[in-house]
Amino acid sequence: VLNIRLGSFSYHYIGGYRKYPEILADLIKYWGELVKVAKEELQINSVSVRYINEFQTDEDHRESRIIQVYPKYSSDRKIDSYQNIVSFSYNDQQKYNVVIVSTMPSEKNVLLDITVTNAFETSDVPPSLNDSFEPLQEIKNRAFYDS
Repeated sequence: VLNIRLGSFSYHYIGGYRKYPEILADLIKYWGELVKVAKEELQINSVSVRYINEFQTDEDHRESRIIQVYPKYSSDRKIDSYQNIVSFSYNDQQKYNVVIVSTMPSEKNVLLDITVTNAFETSDVPPSLNDSFEPLQEIKNRAFYDS
């Protein structure tokens, strides 16, 4: 899904698992097409990656054993619904903001939604989208495994 409007360009891949380099290649291709038809120079103020992962739960694998985003729910509770959100930066990567939302949309599923953003001044923009997204992907993976 492409969403292009004044001040925003979004590429959404919705479907089964695809490797990150394949998704990035598509994003760069679509961005290149936009740059070709843009009448004025495009200015990038921030880049973000967002991953939404869905996990199935059962009696042995409740949400608190799958996702541990603070505050952590203990396994001795029957949780009807919840939503947790945490926003942070890693101490060694403070220019990247991470937002993690976990929610239980149904009794059998739990979602982990991770967004990593790098906002920067025009002079700090890396020369390519690939250079912009590589650290975001690494931080997203770090936040995923930390959670």
